[in-house]
Amino acid sequence: MPIRALGFAFWVMLLAACSQEGSGEVEPAVEPFSGLEPFEGEWSGDLNVMGQTLPLLLRVDPDADEPVVLFSLAQTPEPIVASNAFGDGTSLTTEFKSIRASYLGQLSEDGGQLAGTFRQGPLSNDLVLTRSVAGVVQPQPSTGGRPQEPSDTSDYETRGVTVPGEPRLVGTLTLPKGEGPFPGLVLITGSGPQDRDQAILGHKPFLVLADRLARAGVATLRYDERGVGESAGSYEASSVREFAEDAARALDILNDVPEVASVGYLGHSEGGLVAALASDDPDAVKPAFIVFLAAPFQPFDELINEQVRKGMQAVGQSGPILSANMAIQRNIISAAKKGDTPEEACAAIDDATKLFPAAVKESARDLCTPSFFVALRLDPAEAYSAVTVPSLALFGSVDQQVPAEPNASLASQYLGDSVRIEIIDNANHLFQTSQTGLPSEYGALEETMREDVMKLIGEYTLSQQPN
Repeated sequence: MPIRALGFAFWVMLLAACSQEGSGEVEPAVEPFSGLEPFEGEWSGDLNVMGQTLPLLLRVDPDADEPVVLFSLAQTPEPIVASNAFGDGTSLTTEFKSIRASYLGQLSEDGGQLAGTFRQGPLSNDLVLTRSVAGVVQPQPSTGGRPQEPSDTSDYETRGVTVPGEPRLVGTLTLPKGEGPFPGLVLITGSGPQDRDQAILGHKPFLVLADRLARAGVATLRYDERGVGESAGSYEASSVREFAEDAARALDILNDVPEVASVGYLGHSEGGLVAALASDDPDAVKPAFIVFLAAPFQPFDELINEQVRKGMQAVGQSGPILSANMAIQRNIISAAKKGDTPEEACAAIDDATKLFPAAVKESARDLCTPSFFVALRLDPAEAYSAVTVPSLALFGSVDQQVPAEPNASLASQYLGDSVRIEIIDNANHLFQTSQTGLPSEYGALEETMREDVMKLIGEYTLSQQPN
């Protein structure tokens, strides 16, 4: 998905667009950030891609330290700073190297619209931006106002928490009222850099979940991932093994809270794998139980290939074209698994993509970053089989990112008699009520997380509290 990826690599290897010309790079201007005056102001519009609508806001201020910035309002409040931009009086060209994207827009005769093309990686989509006539408006991401978000938190207490060690992690402890002791959960987010609320497409699943669990008598600790929000470190330079160390440190902190006893992990998506790895840390507190939400029990290469296949089908790929693109996809994933170092893996990927456009080559190189390099070589059977504590594994019946049936079957195989497995009817990857499970629905659905799922999590956690 453009701007910010969902799942493990949902858009990264979407090779259906390989035939499109252009790499998303722009021709350099004689002088960077020149000719911007006719485009000064704010421009907004919706980017429609793969069935998902993303509201964007482009701000142009020639006199600012950062003359051009882009906001993806449904995904993050942080600005995406242009690496270059220039105008020629009738057209505006911008480049955003941090997300491998560019936008070329033609100014309308009345000066009120920019109509052009937004490119990101191998994807290219039409984008019309309309100039704001109300002056400069501070962009507000649409991450608030969902019906389930708490408006009254007087029934429980929240505290800011700093997790010691390197890197420093900052989060929120949510405590039910009373003396306790309460069971406690460390909430672990899925793949991609995410904040403590797991904010995504206008939703804050972990904020809502922490609220419901506190009202049920369960304490939670959630934290910004490395390099996100108030936490230090670098997400891009880390892998699931470092994330497991972070989760173990967080569990130590939660275990030291006087009102809390019987602590465990709750991991969503890739966070479930992180929880499994953290539970085997010999230097950390042992969790009393684990809750797995849509956790991947399949090997990562299988899961990525399946995600890409579903993504191609969602944009109309079928028959011989789909088969050919999937053959390319599998070949690149196979190349990414070669070598004993990221450098060797990158070399293999470069060789496998030498005949493809530059944007595809660059996207493919994500597979030799620390996160993917480790994940593609990790054996889920070994990771999950090390879990010796009781666990609850929930899957959505229409999840398009971590399919329920194969992963539930493997969960039973790896975790044995200690696991309780539930497949939630008509639930997607975020455990929203859904008929299709497509990622394109996530932001459109007003429900953040199903109430029955949160109730089930609370009841299970309370059942693990010692008498």
